[in-house]
Amino acid sequence: MSSTKRSRTAVAFAMLFALEVGFTVGHGGIGTAAPNERDLVVSRTLTKASAGQLTGNRLTLYGTGSWNTSTGDIDARGTFVHRHQDGSLFAQGEWVVTGVESFHGYGFTGDLGGGKLVLSVDLVVGGETEVHVDDFTVTSTFGHPPSGAVQGVTIPSLGFTQPVQAAHRFTAFLLV
Repeated sequence: MSSTKRSRTAVAFAMLFALEVGFTVGHGGIGTAAPNERDLVVSRTLTKASAGQLTGNRLTLYGTGSWNTSTGDIDARGTFVHRHQDGSLFAQGEWVVTGVESFHGYGFTGDLGGGKLVLSVDLVVGGETEVHVDDFTVTSTFGHPPSGAVQGVTIPSLGFTQPVQAAHRFTAFLLV
């Protein structure tokens, strides 16, 4: 991970901490309510398979990137660890975004944005693309999410549909 991406991730953690302890994070001089440039942060996000052969398997995801909501240009990637229900390692590798399928924003809480971002993603193991999915869904519940929205990442086509909530696991769309 580049030092710029590490810095952005560190800033995201600091902002999330400030929100959790009750401080207000301002817009930092941003002059528009709907900026086009956003950063994506996926931090220790855990999701569980809830159907089929993979029921009970867990997928832990990390990642960062940036995209332009008006053009759809995106550069985002991260890592994943897939474990069986008993905790044994099934696979680990990298996820690489190949495109944006859709985005519905929920607004902002300070500089942290919410929304539902559906991506096309290659899951890469050992340098080779193992699986391509068009439903890698990142949901951030900052802003004003609809009732029932759950923070996390899901991949319905692979059966990973149940985000697991725990401390320090979050997704966010940051103003750039």
